[in-house]
Amino acid sequence: FCSRTLDVRLLEGIAFHLQKPVNTTHSQFHLSRDKSEHTRLKLHADMATPQTLETVRRIQVAMATGYGSMGAWCLLHPSSVIALSLAPQYALTNRTTSLLMRCFGAQAMTAGLLLGTSNMTVASFTAFGVSMIPYLGFNAWFIIGPGRGFFTNWLWMDVVGNMVFLSGSLFAAKLLKGDEEEHKKAV
Repeated sequence: FCSRTLDVRLLEGIAFHLQKPVNTTHSQFHLSRDKSEHTRLKLHADMATPQTLETVRRIQVAMATGYGSMGAWCLLHPSSVIALSLAPQYALTNRTTSLLMRCFGAQAMTAGLLLGTSNMTVASFTAFGVSMIPYLGFNAWFIIGPGRGFFTNWLWMDVVGNMVFLSGSLFAAKLLKGDEEEHKKAV
């Protein structure tokens, strides 16, 4: 099934439970309760071409996989992450540092799960991409700034990942926005 088919069936199911008809041939779906109140379900997926949706979904899944897998590594093997990423004089592995690294990993896994399962829009992709800027600031601080020497060269893996998340999110937002603008011109 394509995304549009699933969206149409979902809306038809909602309409059945509300006992209201739904016109699934238009670009936007409306569920009317009465003349004064409207419940509008506007789905970005309906305004995008199947090719764009497939590309965007692949970008989203790739980013979610990267986020989740790096988080899983921190959660399951914190001592190896500490040993590989921190310079020897800072690489202390004890119960506290392992707990903190596991917490960091769990948060990253949660972010990856949400990213992979959410119905992302132009706004959410843009927000996710822009949220990478502080991470890149962190990277710069420890690569060329006063924190230099704290991390090993493995920090560059984090830099590359953050750049992929930033550029992938903004590219997906651009694809969706382009399709939305084309849809508006056509209507």
